[in-house]
Amino acid sequence: MTKSLNIAVKDVLQQGCIFLDRIGDEKYGRPIESPVGEKPASLGAHYRHVLDHFLCLAEGIRTGQVNYDQRRRNAQLESSATCARLVTEGLIDELGGLSCEILQRECAVTYSVGYGETETEAVRSNLAREVMFRRARHPPLRDSQAAVCRRRNATTV
Repeated sequence: MTKSLNIAVKDVLQQGCIFLDRIGDEKYGRPIESPVGEKPASLGAHYRHVLDHFLCLAEGIRTGQVNYDQRRRNAQLESSATCARLVTEGLIDELGGLSCEILQRECAVTYSVGYGETETEAVRSNLAREVMFRRARHPPLRDSQAAVCRRRNATTV
């Protein structure tokens, strides 16, 4: 399990690096045309959201508390593909070689499940489950490409 999880995390984050290299700073930070009534967002905003979740996971590995409601939402990660790439590379280093011992550690996970919820609840989990969930839930290319396709009614980036 350890090897396959480490490979999966490295793969998805390396896909993010490829995406960032191809898109460049100008396209990365530019708002994408949105349907009427939707707030315009950039590829950078979508990718920053993905990175925020991985950063919360990395913090949780250090502290035993994974709090997805405490995302930093760093504006520089939304506007600079270069900055986002540096953070992604750091995550590859930090999350790409986790030991079985680390992955089996229990952790408390906090995440609001309802929109507008002010109260949060922590549930017990383990780091392996959180790594699997992040990898499955937020593959960077899928999320960012899907955002572009939805906003452009296209099938590819």
